[in-house]
Amino acid sequence: MRLLACLLLSLWPAFLPAADTLDFYIIDVEGGKAVLVVTPARQAMLIDAGWPGLQDEKFQTVKITDRDTDRIIECVRSAGVKQIDYFVVTHYDQDHGGNVARTAAKMRVPIRAFVDHGEVMSQGREAQDVYASYTTALGSATRVIVKAGDRIPLKGVEVDVVTSAGEVLKTPLPGGGIPNPYCPGEAPSPSRGENPASVGLVFTFGKFRTVDLSDLPKARERELMCPNNPIGTVGLLLVSHHAFDMSNLPLLVHALKPVAAIVNNGERHGGQAGALQTVRDSPGLEDMWQMHLTPSAGKERNAPEKFIANLSEADCRAYWIKVAARRDGSFRVTNTRNGFSKTYP
Repeated sequence: MRLLACLLLSLWPAFLPAADTLDFYIIDVEGGKAVLVVTPARQAMLIDAGWPGLQDEKFQTVKITDRDTDRIIECVRSAGVKQIDYFVVTHYDQDHGGNVARTAAKMRVPIRAFVDHGEVMSQGREAQDVYASYTTALGSATRVIVKAGDRIPLKGVEVDVVTSAGEVLKTPLPGGGIPNPYCPGEAPSPSRGENPASVGLVFTFGKFRTVDLSDLPKARERELMCPNNPIGTVGLLLVSHHAFDMSNLPLLVHALKPVAAIVNNGERHGGQAGALQTVRDSPGLEDMWQMHLTPSAGKERNAPEKFIANLSEADCRAYWIKVAARRDGSFRVTNTRNGFSKTYP
């Protein structure tokens, strides 16, 4: 961890006057993933870049477009970001890493470093193609390969890597390490490919904490969280794997005890009934927010409309959800579609 920190210290920008919030922008990429993080010192981290184009009913890309690239660039512009300090590629599936090369090429601000889990871990053609396009796009840019237990240095914010390349955190974070009362729970079958390799991150900003485990599947969730919970609790949960049922075990979601949760789903991609219900049933949860309404999950499992950023894929304006977190642990979530906000103390 120390070697990684020393390697990356040179990437810190010159000192800028600090704002008072750590901001997260969950960008609508139609059930893929793209999250922009902006620190009080105005450093920026972009996590994934959505799809490389339009998908058919089987979610195979049938037309290359700049739809998601343009949405990301607009968010970066709106946030006033002057450079991307870290472009994190959590894994090499199309909806996460497939658009990285196009976004990097079109980005109007410098990208200082790329972060990933290392070599592709799937023999499938899709992942191999995504990895090839990504590594070609790197050029002479700095590339940082992280492992579980590393920390990505951001000024005033701790970003701990808790999963990467199929490995999980072994040494508990502060506040973690206690027995998990929801274990052993379900014993799912092991998963292969890129999802188990996902780079998972825990952000700590004073008393505020959030976790983003990308597409980590159930078997890896159980390995991470049992018999002891190495993370502890969080105020905000960025729900794993677009709320697919192949992730989001109660032994993870319920043990983290989030006050609020955000589901980065599409109308047709993610937001499955079982995962949504697991999140809704989490002890102490006040609200679940969603990027899209998911009709197939049933009205009773979707969040109320005021908590949903985009109500129809056919008339999608690509509204994002913004989180502004403070050092005292409080945070405000805002739905940019309707201006509705709620503050969690």
